[in-house]
Amino acid sequence: MVLNYPALDLYARYDLPGDSPFPGMSASTAKKISPLQLMKKGIPPTLVVCGTADTNCKNCRIFVDKGKKLGARVEGFWAEGQPHAFFGRPGWFEKVMARTDAFFVSIGFLAPVAEGADAPAVPAKVKKSGKKGGGKK
Repeated sequence: MVLNYPALDLYARYDLPGDSPFPGMSASTAKKISPLQLMKKGIPPTLVVCGTADTNCKNCRIFVDKGKKLGARVEGFWAEGQPHAFFGRPGWFEKVMARTDAFFVSIGFLAPVAEGADAPAVPAKVKKSGKKGGGKK
């Protein structure tokens, strides 16, 4: 799983002064849907991508640390000085995709880059369903 600049703890925003951070959503609902509040053993291998200037960065780092303590394969890619949604800035899309490819190779989801190839390939053990839309029917 790859999480790009995610909001991992909606519940924590209810501790901030002012109006409800999410009009129409109660704090109890925010707690029930916040990934950081729901983490437990058995989460899938995860790469968290976040800019260090993103207001979500603190919770992203907490998520990575908590995942590691639970024994999960959780890694962080920290884009130094970058704000939320930084992919459109020059050079960052390529950096993030290279790190994402490396993560997928490391967990066996992609085969390593072949000499002369531009990107990793799907390993032979992963079969395409042949169905349009990719989902179950």
